[in-house]
Amino acid sequence: MRFNIANDSWLSGMIDFIFPPLCLGCGSYSEDNYSICGECRKLFDRQENPFCLNCLKEISLGDSLCKSCGDDSFSLYTFASYRLPLTEIIKQFKFKGITKPSYYFAEEIAEKYGTIFSKYEPFVLVPVPLYISRENYRGYNQSTVLSKHLANILDVELNTKLLKRIKKRKPQSQLPHKKRKANIRNVFDVVKSDIQSNILIVDDVVTTGQTVYEAKKILNIAGYKVVGAVAIAHAL
Repeated sequence: MRFNIANDSWLSGMIDFIFPPLCLGCGSYSEDNYSICGECRKLFDRQENPFCLNCLKEISLGDSLCKSCGDDSFSLYTFASYRLPLTEIIKQFKFKGITKPSYYFAEEIAEKYGTIFSKYEPFVLVPVPLYISRENYRGYNQSTVLSKHLANILDVELNTKLLKRIKKRKPQSQLPHKKRKANIRNVFDVVKSDIQSNILIVDDVVTTGQTVYEAKKILNIAGYKVVGAVAIAHAL
């Protein structure tokens, strides 16, 4: 029997009582509400600017479009680079049911990029979906958890039904970069909706960018306008 810790605050509280709260990054004792100690926060390689997934050039915080790509820009907004100790924290958030850090990441992303996001209004957040059996086993979709917090902070709409994953493939993280494009091809479908707002795709980590690109492609084909992607971290 699997307990869905992500949705059971009582169970989570009991676990904290029995096992002293530790930092997810370094394992030291930490009373921080997000289970991330101050020392680990200092080690985060924070992303200073968004960048364009088309050309990988940084975009000024004051701009919503890449100067090189113009209207073809695909802006990526991330909190930090995918490096230790952030990698360890994200893995526990993603696979172990420990969702506390998602509040912290959502707050940091909103504080950093909120002004830029306002230029896209009205917009809706669309999380990258998991295949149904994988989400059922895990008990939650980490991208949806992050999206919910971010939507609450920004006071914008969240749509978890628009994009769905129709094929089960190997996790992108288990494949070399050169095989990820083929692995993610045609795994998404769109459930028709009357959404007319701009769309920001939300994922946990962007490595090659192939997952968010594939999501953007299928949404564009269906007639929706994707203006960017949001993630906790990138490894580009």
